[in-house]
Amino acid sequence: VLAALDGTATGEVLLVPESFQLSDPGSPIASFPEGFEFGLATAPAHVEDQLEDSWVQFAREGKVAAWNNYGRPEERTRFWTDPAADIDLAAATGATIFRMGIDWGRLVGLTGPPAEGSKAAEARVGGVLLEEVWARYRSTMLQASSKGMKIMLTLFHHSMPRYLEPRGGWANATTVDEWTRWVDAVFESVGNDVELSAAIDSVLTMNEPHVFALFTHCAAMWPPAREVPPVYEQANCFTPWGNYGVAMSNMARAHSVAFDAIRTAGLKARVGSAHNVAMYEALSMMDEPGRAFTEAMTTYWFQDLIGSQCDFIGINYYGREILSFPSVALLEREEYSDSGRSIYVEGLFHMLMGFHRRFPSMPLVVTENGVADEHDAIRRPYLLEHLLATSAAIQAGAPVVAYIFWTISDNWEWADGYCPKFGLAAVDRADPEMRRVPRPSYHLFTKVVAARAITAGQRQEAWAALAALAEANHTRVFCRADDGQASLNEPKQRQYSKRDWRYGQRRPEAKDAGTAGSGTLRGALRKLQASSREMEESWARATREAAEAASAWAAHERNKSAEWLEYGRQQLKQGIYNLTSGVSTAVATELDEAASAAAAWRHRSEQIRAELRHAARTAKRSQSYGVLRGAVAAVKSGLKRLFGEKIFRAHGAKDEL
Repeated sequence: VLAALDGTATGEVLLVPESFQLSDPGSPIASFPEGFEFGLATAPAHVEDQLEDSWVQFAREGKVAAWNNYGRPEERTRFWTDPAADIDLAAATGATIFRMGIDWGRLVGLTGPPAEGSKAAEARVGGVLLEEVWARYRSTMLQASSKGMKIMLTLFHHSMPRYLEPRGGWANATTVDEWTRWVDAVFESVGNDVELSAAIDSVLTMNEPHVFALFTHCAAMWPPAREVPPVYEQANCFTPWGNYGVAMSNMARAHSVAFDAIRTAGLKARVGSAHNVAMYEALSMMDEPGRAFTEAMTTYWFQDLIGSQCDFIGINYYGREILSFPSVALLEREEYSDSGRSIYVEGLFHMLMGFHRRFPSMPLVVTENGVADEHDAIRRPYLLEHLLATSAAIQAGAPVVAYIFWTISDNWEWADGYCPKFGLAAVDRADPEMRRVPRPSYHLFTKVVAARAITAGQRQEAWAALAALAEANHTRVFCRADDGQASLNEPKQRQYSKRDWRYGQRRPEAKDAGTAGSGTLRGALRKLQASSREMEESWARATREAAEAASAWAAHERNKSAEWLEYGRQQLKQGIYNLTSGVSTAVATELDEAASAAAAWRHRSEQIRAELRHAARTAKRSQSYGVLRGAVAAVKSGLKRLFGEKIFRAHGAKDEL
């Protein structure tokens, strides 16, 4: 309970290196190791114009907020027409990873790929891909590569081909067959292209699979869903036979297919999947079961499904969700992004350490971390503090090899439309070419990448600017309704929080609703925890002493038992030898001796069994219990060997023995 109250449900002790407390402005408080990389991310459905995907249709039906009231919404940010606008911005920061995607639906067309072996298929790349579309994606990837950035290629990023929508998308197993044709064609082409295969350094097969499965197949908040299902159908979604589990399983199969296709093509690209993770907290004790259920259904599920069939694990982390079922709580004292995500920097450290403990041999990449902040006041400390959390995780032993910020420029943010602004650069939507305007956070990111370090002065300056706005009760835009879920067409105003949420600086508050209780409850729980620790320590000492005594006794008795068993065995062996040798005069004597030995053993074995039972009770819940069980098993084995029916049945000696 206390772990949940303090936001440390992962059980990991927060590491705050001493260097983080340095105050000299020029002093580096965190440096990143040799080989650590920085990157920037984007995705087709967020930025590509001329894309007739399921999201455009969804928006035209009025199911996307803050869309029609923004200029030229269908053009997104014109990345398809003018990729250089974002590629050049990204390269100028010094980033060495450019994360981008290829849209499955765009590559195969609105009606899907033609039948295998058909004339139409002959005109396509690998019989599947539209040639001009593939050529355009190839050009964009090579353009980024020519700027010194490695390509991290995302295959599925929340955009299902429209021809698969009527079939049920990932809830239909045949979607994996369609995926297989597409993925095989993509990597066969890459494998035959020396320049492109050198440019693609890594591949993310799936981006946030549980998010897509949840919002599409259960909540009907994303396309291809159209109508919110009844409550009983939403509940059924999470049963073993429900659409959520089926979709997750099919996406895991699709990941495996892509992994094999990349290996078959002989590519050296590393393969992984990006998981959306959050720190889940219950608003009250009544919400705790829901919190536990949410965490179990999301955090590790997909990675557990794909297991070791990857080369790294991608972590998308944005913040905390304070759950007040069936919604999310918005608390006045907490700081939130413009899109309504509670800022909780320590959560990134806990998530990185949690994945490291669960998958200790797997490298970790922060594949997304960012914040919606139109005024760019929160983004600067947010960036620095999360980089500090990443540095702390590395120092604590987590093999984090890269940090990728989301995103380069403001773009279309799913069902929230254009209200949330995630970019290091703003986009002038009134400008014909959608001119980019770098924000102060863009220049800060550039400095950190160049130095591969964060200074005390940078941290102080970023926080002082935000704290001044909070103290003056300034407001900023907020794109989330009061229920914590609904998106707004027009943003409202929200005050900046005065709470110190910097890494390692957060202090629990007695009124912390996000920590599920009052100060009195917290104090009582801590006293209970202290008392329980004392009891546990006393019990541990007692059980250790009992275990040591029982272990020594068991070892001694095992030796004695072995001697008795060997004596009985030798007597039987000699008796059987005499019987088979025809020494009839000795048969009765040998059998009598064997019977006497067996009777003595049986008597002694009962004593041993009684003593073992007594010792087992004494050493209850101790590690020695397993040793004692082994001794009992040895006794049983000895009795079976001595009283085996097969040996004596033929000689009529069973009754005597």
